[in-house]
Amino acid sequence: MHQRPILNKSAIELLASERSYADGLRYFQTGALDQVTRNGNVFSAYVHGRELYYVKLRIRDGRVEKQCSCAYEKPTLCKHAVAVALAVAQGQYLEATSENQPPDGQANPEKATAAPKLAQVGLNGLTDRVKLDFLDHLLAKHPELHQQLHQFAAQPKP
Repeated sequence: MHQRPILNKSAIELLASERSYADGLRYFQTGALDQVTRNGNVFSAYVHGRELYYVKLRIRDGRVEKQCSCAYEKPTLCKHAVAVALAVAQGQYLEATSENQPPDGQANPEKATAAPKLAQVGLNGLTDRVKLDFLDHLLAKHPELHQQLHQFAAQPKP
């Protein structure tokens, strides 16, 4: 745990809409975040929602600047950023090391820690067709995942 909270619940509530706060609180309480990492005044994490979202919060001069890979475009915090902010407020983060943070501070899906297995996110009961349709959707929306998929498929399986 860390000595002095960098953020607090009241400040986070002011930075988000009522709905984003409630949804972000739910994400936080249900463990939808991968490990939050601190690198100076920047906190980053992956949040598991409909997709895997990368969130980066920069706290500077008492202000919170957010970046999230979701489509939320309002100046207030999205639900994913709220979840990360709540973890920061609770002191639930690790200091960045070369092991848990990409060297350039950019999102790196291959470094996402604690990525859930299919059963953990409720996909076990879905048909292969639904899973393939979802994968097609992700690949269409994120062409950079093609190379990662090929690298993953080329790895030897245990």
